[in-house]
Amino acid sequence: RDLAAQFGRSPMPARDAVKILLAEGLVIQEGSKTIVVAPVTLDDFVEIMELRTVLEPHALELSIPRLSTENFVQARAALARSGATDDAREIVANHWAFHRVLYSGVGRSRLLALIEQQHNLLVRYLLPDWAMLGVMKAWGDDELELMELVEQRRVPEAVDWLRRDLRLATERVVRPA
Repeated sequence: RDLAAQFGRSPMPARDAVKILLAEGLVIQEGSKTIVVAPVTLDDFVEIMELRTVLEPHALELSIPRLSTENFVQARAALARSGATDDAREIVANHWAFHRVLYSGVGRSRLLALIEQQHNLLVRYLLPDWAMLGVMKAWGDDELELMELVEQRRVPEAVDWLRRDLRLATERVVRPA
């Protein structure tokens, strides 16, 4: 009721929104009426990255053969935007736009939804850590190699590249320099 009143809405949409947030793991219920933002532990981060390391290479493998020249143009445009801002949210949005294009040919809506959910969990909770650890600023330069593998439709090499990159991203957070 407090949430509904704060935003000038009826309680039913607020209750539905909270149910969605609970289902997505973004909030947790403490007691019968208290809802709080779900914490993310290092173990949670590692688990999310393990899921990404399984889901995203699989999506990329299925997607590459179905990507069009227009998809390549869109992905390269996202890469070109990579160095255009210092704002962490924009950097992440550009990075995700790049990957979203690469996975767009997969043709499996549930797989894409799972990947999107894991990405959103990381962004919501770890954006400041990623910025602090320097994981984000030069992503475009790093992923140019992936773009070239995708354009050449070198599926096994692109999938291996992505797995390695996800493992490296995990290591940067788990064991910062």
